[in-house]
Amino acid sequence: IIPVCFKIAYYLGIHVIIQFFVSNILMLHLIIINAKFQEV
Repeated sequence: IIPVCFKIAYYLGIHVIIQFFVSNILMLHLIIINAKFQEV
């Protein structure tokens, strides 16, 4: 049986990692969009 505190830490860790990847992907998209607009 896994203690609740470990479950909470586990889910929070996954949530932070997902947020980190999502924010990085959004930043990359913004940089690519800015580069495309600057080319035009």
